[in-house]
Amino acid sequence: MNSYEKVNYKLRPQKRIERALMACLVNDFSAILNKNFNYIGMGSLYFADFIFFNRQCNINKMISIEAITDLDPDICKKKKKRFYINRPIEKINLLLDYTYNVLDRIPHNENNFIWFDYDGGFEKYMIEDMKNLILNATETSIYAITFNTFIPDTYKSRKEVNTKKCVNDFSPYATYSLDENMFTKSKYIDSVIDIIKSFLKEFLREQNEVNGTNHVLEFTGKIVYQDGIKMITLLWAFIKEGEENSTMIRDTIRSSELFGNTDLSMEILTVFEKQLLDRRVNRDIDDTSNRLGLDKDTVEKYYKYAKYIPEYTEVII
Repeated sequence: MNSYEKVNYKLRPQKRIERALMACLVNDFSAILNKNFNYIGMGSLYFADFIFFNRQCNINKMISIEAITDLDPDICKKKKKRFYINRPIEKINLLLDYTYNVLDRIPHNENNFIWFDYDGGFEKYMIEDMKNLILNATETSIYAITFNTFIPDTYKSRKEVNTKKCVNDFSPYATYSLDENMFTKSKYIDSVIDIIKSFLKEFLREQNEVNGTNHVLEFTGKIVYQDGIKMITLLWAFIKEGEENSTMIRDTIRSSELFGNTDLSMEILTVFEKQLLDRRVNRDIDDTSNRLGLDKDTVEKYYKYAKYIPEYTEVII
């Protein structure tokens, strides 16, 4: 079952903040390069990301990737029809297959913002997808992948994590020696993040040597948020090092709110709580937290990201 059959993607306030921060980064890059970006993502049946980025950014091409995996051809036909009917913007090109089957249909020679928002936990095919992106990229682009913090079924066993399989699967991508202690339940996420970051950096270095290029994959940041399931997003900027604007791109990354570790997770607030927080915007954080019964961390994050938080209103017709 695909996630769009379980979750209404429009009702995710923390993901909405994430989208807004990404849009700011895309717009900054566009201004520096004086070029519009393409948006390539996984729109699901709601196309929430596409609607948002189409409104907030000057986007050229739009491509949505979604795997239709049912074996029954009649069911596949019905699902594909739903995607085309629900497409909110005519220029969205639908690629209804697995990422690894459609990556050759992406315009890698253009400025792209590519966001692979995966349903499950981190698996090795995600490394392959990122590897193929940077293998073919030629222009400054932004790449992001999102996954949840659960251990994938692929790596589960009676002892919670099949550490031996983890070592076997991820060793080809590791730039250092792996052992089973790295893949316990508490260490799995940090270990795979370190593996993908180090692998992609080394892989691009090797590609530069082979092709005589001078490209850089700059790690932009890690985002953590939770609208139910805890999710992690990793961001990179693919930069053509040595060009006139490469320094400005780096400075923009470092000044972005997405740079480093960005934790968006906060308590779910009622409309009334938001109103109270807005009234007390210049008050002491500790005092506000105590008076409203909210975590201090939530109050701090609300004030930091308030302008990005959506308002949901019930309309009775």
